[in-house]
Amino acid sequence: MARRGIAVIALWLVAFTLVIGVSAILARSPGPRAQPVAPVRVPAKIRGIGAAAGNIGETTLHHAHVRGSEPVACRACHDVAVDGFARPDRERCLGCHPARKAALHAAVEAADVIDDKDPRQCTRCHDFLDTRPTADRAWECQECHAQPHSDDMMVSGTTAETCGRCHSPHGDEALAPKACIGCHETQTTAHQTTDDPGTGSCLACHRQHDAKENAIGRCVECHLTKAPRVSAAALFPGGHVTCIGCHTPHTFSKRTVKACTSCHANQVALAAARVGAHRDCRNCHDQHDVATNAQQSCVRCHERVSPKHPKNAHGDACLGCHPPHPRRAETASAAVACSTCHTKAASDRAFHNGARCNDCHHEHDFKLVLQPSLCLGCHAARVGQAAAVAVSTGHGDCTRCHGGQPHAPAAPPRCATCHQPQGATVPKGHADCTSCHDQHSGELKRRAATCTACHPDRKQGPHVAIKGGCQNCHRPHAPTNPATPGALGPPKPPPCATCHRVAELAGLHQQPQHATCTDCHQPHGPPPTTRAACLRCHAAQQTHQPTADSCVGCHPFRRGGP
Repeated sequence: MARRGIAVIALWLVAFTLVIGVSAILARSPGPRAQPVAPVRVPAKIRGIGAAAGNIGETTLHHAHVRGSEPVACRACHDVAVDGFARPDRERCLGCHPARKAALHAAVEAADVIDDKDPRQCTRCHDFLDTRPTADRAWECQECHAQPHSDDMMVSGTTAETCGRCHSPHGDEALAPKACIGCHETQTTAHQTTDDPGTGSCLACHRQHDAKENAIGRCVECHLTKAPRVSAAALFPGGHVTCIGCHTPHTFSKRTVKACTSCHANQVALAAARVGAHRDCRNCHDQHDVATNAQQSCVRCHERVSPKHPKNAHGDACLGCHPPHPRRAETASAAVACSTCHTKAASDRAFHNGARCNDCHHEHDFKLVLQPSLCLGCHAARVGQAAAVAVSTGHGDCTRCHGGQPHAPAAPPRCATCHQPQGATVPKGHADCTSCHDQHSGELKRRAATCTACHPDRKQGPHVAIKGGCQNCHRPHAPTNPATPGALGPPKPPPCATCHRVAELAGLHQQPQHATCTDCHQPHGPPPTTRAACLRCHAAQQTHQPTADSCVGCHPFRRGGP
C-alpha cells in the first residue's frame, strides 16, 4: 500500500509540473495581431511531391522562407488559430513583399477559383507545395495564357526564358513591349519600316508571341502591295521557296543579295563565254519572277531579229532552237540541230546531197521561196566537186530541170525534153548534150570548142586550115531556128560544090565521070595521088604503065601539076 501511494503522489507531481510549464510557455507567446480577421478559407489539400513525402518543410518555397538566411515564422503566413495551415491570401504576402502591390496580376479576382476551389492569388504561381525550382513553377504562364494565342504563335523554349524576358508579372509595364535591342544588341537591321528602327521595325516582321520562322512568310504579305512590289510568282516549289534564300535576314540590301551562282553553280548559260550580257542572270530573268518564260528577254536585246520559226515542242520561237541553259558547256554557243525536231532527217546533212540545213534555210527566216537566187546562193561558186553555175536565160528557173522537193532534187531530164528539134536531129554519138554543152549556161565546153577533142583522127585534112573549121561542113544537130532549111532532118555535110565550083576546077575535074567528088576524095584526108585510087574505077588500065606509082603524073587534075 505504501509503495502504491508513493507512485500516485509522484504522478500528480509530474502532471503539476507539466501544467506549470505549459502555462509559462503560453504566457510568453504574443497576443493576437491587430488586423482584420481573415475570411475563413477552405483548408489546403496537401499535394505536391514534397507533401506526398510527408516533408512539407523541404519544398522549395517553404525551405526558402523557413530555413533561409532570414527565416520567417510560420505564423507570419498562417493564422493557425483561425484557419489552420490554409494558403495565405495576397494581403499576407504583401506584408513582406509590399513592392508587389501594383503587380500586373493584382487584378485577379479572389473569387476566381480553380478546380480545387483555391483562390488565384500569389500562390497560384508561387506554389509552396511544389518541390521544383521556383522559376519552373512560377513561369508556367501557359496555364492561364494559352487561350489568347494559337499554337503556332506560342513562344518556343521554357517560359522562364521567354515570357520573363519581355514581361514583368509584378509591374504594369509588362504589357508594353521592351526594346528588342535590349537582348539583341548585336542584331541591327537595314530593313526599317517604321520610325522606330529598334523595336517597331522588328515587330513589323516578328510578332511578340510568334516563332521567328513565321517572319519569313511576312515578306510576301508586305511586298505584294508595298514598294518594292514583288510578284507572288517570286516563290515557287522546287525553286525559290523563301525570300531569305537570296536575301540576308535583317539586311535585305542589293549589295548583300546572294549571287545566282551560289545555288546554280553548274548552270550553263547560252554563249556566256563570248556574250557578256548572258553571264548576268538578271539580264534575262526577273529575279522575282524567274519561272516566267524568258523569251521577252531575248527580244529586248535582239530587237532586230524577227524569227519566222513557229513555236515547237521545246519552247517558243527563240528558246526552241537556242536553249538558254544547255546541258553541256561545249554546246552552249550553238543552236540545237534542226533534225532534233525535224526527225525525217537523220542529221542536219541528210538532205540535198549533204548540204547543211542552214545552207538553204537562213537563220530566223526558214520558209524557202524557190528561185534562182536561192540556189545560186551556194551554186554560183564551186560546191564540193560541183562546178560553179552560171544559168542562161532559158535555164533561169532551176525547178524546171530539178523538180521534186528541195530536200531531194530530182535528176535533170534529158535536154531533148525541152530542146526537141536538137534531140531529134543529133547524130549518133552526140546524144549526150552535156558532152559538149554546159547544162546551166548552154555554152560550149572548152573541150568542145574544136571537134578534134573527140575526133582526133580529123586533125589532118584539106579543111583544117579553113576558117570556121568543122562547122563549115558539119552541124551537131538541127539549127535552133526551125525555119532554117534542113532543120527537120539530120544535119548532113553540104555538097562539095557549095564551096568548090566545078567550072573553076582544072584538069580532069572537068570530065563528067569525075563529077562526084567523093569517088576520089575523102573529106578529112589529102587528095589521092596513088595508082590504086585510080584503078578503083579504071580497072582496065591495070597493066597500063605498071611501073608508074601515080596516074596523075600524066593525067593531071590541077594546073601545073598533079
